[in-house]
Amino acid sequence: MRKWRNDFKTSDSIESWYDLEEDWSLIEASLAKQYGIRIRKEIDSMDYAELCNLISGLMPDTPLRKHYSNP
Repeated sequence: MRKWRNDFKTSDSIESWYDLEEDWSLIEASLAKQYGIRIRKEIDSMDYAELCNLISGLMPDTPLRKHYSNP
């Protein structure tokens, strides 16, 4: 079996930082769109690390990522 090897040449090196308080409505909308998660119902049972993983995995077509991709 052959493993995929990332050469890091195609990914951008720009890090995205989001403010949980200011961007909350965009985060809610994005999690609902991509994962079907209603975060207000799930937030009490979700670890902070899991929430961060979900946010970091958001695709470019979600409201949060669209908002920050426009100059």
